[in-house]
Amino acid sequence: MSEVMSLKDLIKNQTGKTVIASGSTPRDKVLLQAHSMLTKLDSLRSADELDYEGSKPLWWGGKAIAGKRKVAAFYSNKKFDGTECEVDNNVKAIEEHIVALAEVFAKADDSIFEAEEKRRTEAAEKNAVKKS
Repeated sequence: MSEVMSLKDLIKNQTGKTVIASGSTPRDKVLLQAHSMLTKLDSLRSADELDYEGSKPLWWGGKAIAGKRKVAAFYSNKKFDGTECEVDNNVKAIEEHIVALAEVFAKADDSIFEAEEKRRTEAAEKNAVKKS
């Protein structure tokens, strides 16, 4: 199995550009969040350290179920539709999946981000109608 590269290295290898620590596009936001998650994972050593309660802005679930843990990409405090899956309950598996998601986002066509923004706008409009 290959060594897990940093998100900055992955993006630089794919695009030839270094990650800038700011950005306002959906792609920038999700890649910055991925980098943040990988930075947090760097300090964890065991599956027990992955556990948490309440709502934290993390891409992995607070508890494992049957030896698996849910992982999904988020940005602007909302899940990126279609990214949720289950991985083995260990730091390495979660890290590898987040790196894979980041690679997909770095290479993705702008249309997936446009579709996600459209989905979020429509959901917000639907929620506003329900509240009124």
